[in-house]
Amino acid sequence: MNFRVSFLLLGLAMRVSFAQESNSVIDSLNTQNLEEVVVIDSRFPLKRSQSGRMVEKIDGETLQKFQGLDLAEVLRTRAGIDILGSRSQLGQNLTTSIRGGRNDQVLFLVDGVRINDPSRIGTDFDLNFLPLDAIASIEILKGAAGTLYGSSAATGVINITTKKGRNQPFFTWNSSLGTLTAQESQKNGISAVENSVRLNHALKKMDFSTFYSQRYADGMSAVAGGEADLFARQNFGFNLGYNPSDSYRLRFTANHDDMRNQYDGFDVNFAPADADNLLLSKLWRAALQQNYQYTKGEIQLDVGYQTTQRDFQSDFPVAYESNNLTLDLSNRFVINEKLYSIMGYFFQQTVANIEATERSQQNDLYLNMVYSDKGLNFSLGGRWNNHDVYGTALTYNINPSYNFRFAEKRTLKIFASVGSGFNTPSLYQLYDPYSGNDALEPEESQTQEAGISYSFPKGSVTTAYFKRKENPTLIYDFETFRYANSIESVYYSGLEMRYNIKLNSKWQWGLNYTLTKAKGGDLRRIPKHAYRLYLDFSPAKRWNISTSLSRTGTRMAADAMTELAAYSLLDLRLQYQVPKLGLLFVNATNVLNADYIEFLNYSSRGRNFMVGFRYAF
Repeated sequence: MNFRVSFLLLGLAMRVSFAQESNSVIDSLNTQNLEEVVVIDSRFPLKRSQSGRMVEKIDGETLQKFQGLDLAEVLRTRAGIDILGSRSQLGQNLTTSIRGGRNDQVLFLVDGVRINDPSRIGTDFDLNFLPLDAIASIEILKGAAGTLYGSSAATGVINITTKKGRNQPFFTWNSSLGTLTAQESQKNGISAVENSVRLNHALKKMDFSTFYSQRYADGMSAVAGGEADLFARQNFGFNLGYNPSDSYRLRFTANHDDMRNQYDGFDVNFAPADADNLLLSKLWRAALQQNYQYTKGEIQLDVGYQTTQRDFQSDFPVAYESNNLTLDLSNRFVINEKLYSIMGYFFQQTVANIEATERSQQNDLYLNMVYSDKGLNFSLGGRWNNHDVYGTALTYNINPSYNFRFAEKRTLKIFASVGSGFNTPSLYQLYDPYSGNDALEPEESQTQEAGISYSFPKGSVTTAYFKRKENPTLIYDFETFRYANSIESVYYSGLEMRYNIKLNSKWQWGLNYTLTKAKGGDLRRIPKHAYRLYLDFSPAKRWNISTSLSRTGTRMAADAMTELAAYSLLDLRLQYQVPKLGLLFVNATNVLNADYIEFLNYSSRGRNFMVGFRYAF
């Protein structure tokens, strides 16, 4: 195997936590001995019991159990989320689906800064770029989030918080190797390698970190039965934070991500066929974030810039280049101990060379109010969207919840929300010479959600029902072979359930289940039923064993005619904490080597192993 390593990448990011010393409510939120704090649903740090939305937080301890795996593999373990392509060859075009939605309805943030690629069909971000080792935690908000986050947040928001120089070991080295082969493959030997190093340092007023990561795999073909296709990725980042006073913080981040992957094509009958095609992708990211706290509030400025290059080398070569500039200026103000608000201005400019150089701009104003007192929590907000082509549109969100507290730390929470979304067509959907349609109208949606959550000393159970109406929605018309708007309203609905319990200091287990239905909508490749059962066991102080069984129900293939059979996958992870040194781990995925189809005529991952270590001091 031709193992390739390169040099450094500048990576930076910042996560600003809101601490208001003069207010007892905000003080209590930052107290270490209270329950988990979430930020994504209101952009205020709220205790989970005060949040009236379906929010999931994946902390660093949980992420550590997925050492040697991908970000997509972590996200797909959550209820309501499906990452199409995460069980195929590395480098596969990934589709992130939340509650039946698609890439253009899910917004990704890195340290609170919007990231996307305006040249892609859904203006989405390619998850293949991000190494898991660079991530400190992940927050996931499900449902309409257009009020606080604008377009592309119709079904949810995923905020990825990266590791910083402060509160991290001085030096960290992660390394793993193993297999990445298809279910039918008989190939033996190492076919996947991943390495990363990080250097961190913190002074009294400053902290910085540098990060380098590489991943290589060459054991799996994209098309079933074809020759193995290469995937190689390198990441380099730099992160600098400066805190000259208790009231002012500044952070700068810069990253360069580089991918090289082979992909297959189609034969004369347009059926998938083995080919020696190559895709070269480069991404540069930078962010500047400033935070100023005053007596009763906080002003925050987030500026982000990304530029992406994609070069498809095949019999039909094409190259794309795009850039995305965003600015978000917000003021969080504490009116009193029960009522606080956030108001802000958002600017975005997207540029992409489709047929010619195309661009769009958007200027938004938003306001959100949060009230919390004696179990009652209420959030109300609106956003004025102003697009240079499509004019203005108003989105809103209303979110009440109530907590009933009982003895022995038992809480019953009832919550509901009603919100809307506004999503403009991408530059690709508008101007691509073969499938574009410059007469497209923006997609508008309305989402309702209601649920109940019960927390007890050793666990919790949460159930939520959702329904989303889209009219007009953006579709691909198979008669004209161009993008179009739906003629009638389409509906998505379903149910999410999460249950987890910690039996004792050694055993804990959990279950999540998702039901997704559509009326007039497109659920191709997305199952109606999906569940995941996991078990976590710590037999001794330094040992951890975790296993999960996931079940993906029947679903329609991309041709909308072939029904793909349901399948179950069993995964196993083993970790041992070496005293004063680091971590040793073994990951086994699809342990039973189940035969299944993720994409018709394409390869699906079989039984694979990764072994490795994490060394830190």
